[in-house]
Amino acid sequence: MACATARNPADRYADAIAMGADLEAIAEELALPEFRVPAPRNSAQHRSAALYRSRITQQGQLGAKPVHHPTRQLTRQPGDCSEPASGSEPEHEPITGQFAGIAIEEFIWARQHARRMVLVWVSVVLAITGLVASAAWTIGSNLSGLL
Repeated sequence: MACATARNPADRYADAIAMGADLEAIAEELALPEFRVPAPRNSAQHRSAALYRSRITQQGQLGAKPVHHPTRQLTRQPGDCSEPASGSEPEHEPITGQFAGIAIEEFIWARQHARRMVLVWVSVVLAITGLVASAAWTIGSNLSGLL
């Protein structure tokens, strides 16, 4: 085990054949009998398979018929489909010029106002930045005279 888990890769087994040969030598030296690992008798896989088989047999005993879901017929010609009743659905009503009780013109005005405010704020930020830059340049160029 120490050889198989050595830190240095050069100290480990080169391959599985070398490790198997050492295990065979150890088993012969200790005179161990031939053995195989037995398969588990009550594993989770066996329990789930048994449960699945019992459910299948229960379904077969009930004799329930599957529910029939007929396939819709597809129309082949443009005139084959029936026209929906006009005005019966709210999404087909004529445009009223309102959304949620507010006139569309109000939305348009609010959008234009928001665009103008963005333009104003961008210009204010640029103006302040320009003023700070010019003040810093003036102080920097006249620093020798100030000191």
